[in-house]
Amino acid sequence: MLKNAHKVAFLDAVKEEGFNPYDFKPIEKKGVYTLSYRNTSMEFSMYDSTFGPDFFDIVPTKFSADQQSIDDQNIRFDRVIYRFRFWLKQHVKAYIKDRELEDPWKNLDKTTSEEFSNSETFTAQEVKLLEAKLDNFPTLAKSLPIDPSQMEILINEVKELRKDLNTSKPKKKWFREFTGFLVEAGKFILKDPEERQKVFAFLQDLVETAKHLLH
Repeated sequence: MLKNAHKVAFLDAVKEEGFNPYDFKPIEKKGVYTLSYRNTSMEFSMYDSTFGPDFFDIVPTKFSADQQSIDDQNIRFDRVIYRFRFWLKQHVKAYIKDRELEDPWKNLDKTTSEEFSNSETFTAQEVKLLEAKLDNFPTLAKSLPIDPSQMEILINEVKELRKDLNTSKPKKKWFREFTGFLVEAGKFILKDPEERQKVFAFLQDLVETAKHLLH
């Protein structure tokens, strides 16, 4: 059974961890008490335990690609608050940090294949410049926490793009295929915001290089 003293402890924890209490919505039902962060899927739920009035089962939502919940059973309330603080620091703050980042894939959409002429092809110097950029990708990919099978897909895509530079393929058609690679890379967005920005920086540099070759 959740007591008012327990609610005070939750409120104090929210404030002490640097959060705005108004960003959390308490949802109280029979046998369960939930704190929802801004009505998102990030929730911390506490259920009554058969062990006694000061014991609870908890189900906090972790910040991950699938947002699966983690749980613990029959723990004392002081341990509940410890786990609540950990959830605020490790999962809610990570969620907030990720949402504050600008979506890099939307920015890349601003560069369209219409910027390239229908028949113009890359010069030998342009091919050499783009090859040098693409050759950096495998090293970057291997330094990231990407599933090996996913990494292999992305590296093979880059190899195909590199090979197509040495054909008579028009710039517009090559760039359209490069845009397809960006979409493919978007499927494997990393959970770590800093790692994702690292990949975006590489792709943005490549896009800017391709745009520069038009002038």
